[in-house]
Amino acid sequence: MRLTTNSGSTFTLLSLLGASVLAQSEITDNGACFNGGGWSFRLRDDSVYITCSYDTVIDEFKDQIFDAESSSILKNTCTHSAEEEFWLLLGVDTIDEARDAVYDLCATAHENIKELTLSDALPQMKEGQEQFIENFFNGRGPWNEETETELYPGDENYPVNELWRDANFVKNLYTDSQNAVFNDMPDLPQFHPDVCQAHAAMCCFLRDRQANDSNGNCANPYDTTCINKDVGDNKPNPCYVELTHAPYSNGIDASGFSLFPDEGPIIHCNG
Repeated sequence: MRLTTNSGSTFTLLSLLGASVLAQSEITDNGACFNGGGWSFRLRDDSVYITCSYDTVIDEFKDQIFDAESSSILKNTCTHSAEEEFWLLLGVDTIDEARDAVYDLCATAHENIKELTLSDALPQMKEGQEQFIENFFNGRGPWNEETETELYPGDENYPVNELWRDANFVKNLYTDSQNAVFNDMPDLPQFHPDVCQAHAAMCCFLRDRQANDSNGNCANPYDTTCINKDVGDNKPNPCYVELTHAPYSNGIDASGFSLFPDEGPIIHCNG
């Protein structure tokens, strides 16, 4: 999308699920040193999603454009500071106007962001998709329970339940999701607003069923060295679970709780 500022400067801004790209083109002669198209930069952080805001945008403009080695010749002839240059490109005169201009760019970008649904995540599953999703989030689906095996109906040449093959499109979806955002969650009880008041989701796994991924002790051959193996431990182990909070997934529609002995099971959680 394109958004033209009041100075005639034209920017392209694409918000990427917590990362944003700001690209400049068709800049009119407004006194800025970096007139003309051909440069772009990305708001990014390798560890967390960041907010598209004035402070993050100006920081990345300074690091990636104004102070970049490729801009050294142009910068040496420029008498502006990074912020002054950025204001000229935005066509503003005050900090409040600059913040408003970046806010408008970010808002417009979010409105035009590509949206993905969970149906996009399972393109190969034309039938039974809703049931598969429900089983997975309840911890009872094939991706939760099945382990690769050469036993019937597989053999040494064609094993079955190969997670890396069955779920190979998930990696592609993950790549796509960096340029888009999920606009919905499954229509399941655990995601209803009155139940999930934190508006956040976390998936926890108690068994490793993928060899050679440096995230647990499952190994080849699967039929002998990947039986009830532990996942890579990245969270405190659970010691107590109240069953009344999730009857839709644990299958127990009654008051009660479970206590785990010793340190409890090893779990790996993401979310």
